Amino acid sequence: MKKNILVVFGIGDTFCDESSPRCIKRGKSGPVLAKDIKSLISNGSDDMFGFVSIKEPSDTNFKVDALTDVNKSRIIEHKLCSRSVFNLNNQISVPGSEDDSETILDGNQLDHILPPEEYKLFVSGIDINGIFNSFIDEASELGYEIVVYSNAIKPLNKETINHIVSSSKNRRKNVSFRKG
Repeated sequence: MKKNILVVFGIGDTFCDESSPRCIKRGKSGPVLAKDIKSLISNGSDDMFGFVSIKEPSDTNFKVDALTDVNKSRIIEHKLCSRSVFNLNNQISVPGSEDDSETILDGNQLDHILPPEEYKLFVSGIDINGIFNSFIDEASELGYEIVVYSNAIKPLNKETINHIVSSSKNRRKNVSFRKG
């Protein structure tokens, strides 16, 4: 049985802190989405083995952190420096053991850390610059099974929703769309 990984996009101070000039306020706001994801995690409905937090390089979690109650050894931090999650120019920080420091890897190593044969990815968060479409396509091509939480995402636009729905109808893509 595959282990479940919650991939959390863009949940941090930039888009989810009320005092940030870039805080998302239209539709489902950033602060509400951050609370929903935190609630999703605390409910534990899909028994998450680990988490990947994907944010812009300048984003922080000083005021808003949906993963605050999660053991830090279960969180992979991913700095998104390109339009693809699996791009070499991104930076991945993998936590070390208690007496070991973290390991920094290139962004194209995510599928080596979390092999598609062993992990199922659950998508939540903010569609940073329209990243959901390429993430779903690339992760699917790598062989991941992907579940998009319909009530725990903030899509960039209607095209994103249409892409997710059409991907879920394409049997080769191994994508499903459901509530968390």
